[in-house]
Amino acid sequence: MSGTVHNLHVCRRQRDHERSTFVLRPDQREPALNVAGTQVTVLASNAATQSSGITLQQGEEGAGPPPHSHDWGEIGFSS
Repeated sequence: MSGTVHNLHVCRRQRDHERSTFVLRPDQREPALNVAGTQVTVLASNAATQSSGITLQQGEEGAGPPPHSHDWGEIGFSS
């Protein structure tokens, strides 16, 4: 696997019995943020998914944020 994310499909919960979906193409991504030497691209924010933040993290081995926690779910893809 190359680590490249082409499209991101997110199913988000609106109500207990309803779901909605959005698709994020690479040309729709915001610029990457430099976080502790790692380029972090937000693929889906907590607000957009209504549950979890999803990021793509690219950098040298050992770089990046230290272990931490948030009040929301977080999913990270590293390459």
